[in-house]
Amino acid sequence: MLIIFGWEKDIVDIPNFTQCYCYNCDDAKRWVLNIEREWVSFFAIKTIPFLTKRKIYCERCGDTIGINHHQYLTFKKGPIELTHFIEHAQLAKKTAIQRTYLLERRAKIDHE
Repeated sequence: MLIIFGWEKDIVDIPNFTQCYCYNCDDAKRWVLNIEREWVSFFAIKTIPFLTKRKIYCERCGDTIGINHHQYLTFKKGPIELTHFIEHAQLAKKTAIQRTYLLERRAKIDHE
């Protein structure tokens, strides 16, 4: 008996997942949810979902932040937690001086 075994990959982008300020490109832009799923396949038919990766990225600059399944379920409920998560993830990559500068600049932009 011949069994054809392999891997398949699906990639789905969900546009307009949220709109949030991006500290990388310095603009309030839409963020896209990207879901990448790998499948075990038999006879070229997707059978068993093996691995799922989720990430969100800025539509303008492409800055990417990985998210796990629990975060994904939380973010589907409301955009406020997602906005705080994106801000924290982007600012975590910066030094203290950079964070202070970026937050002050954004506060100035928000008040105009």
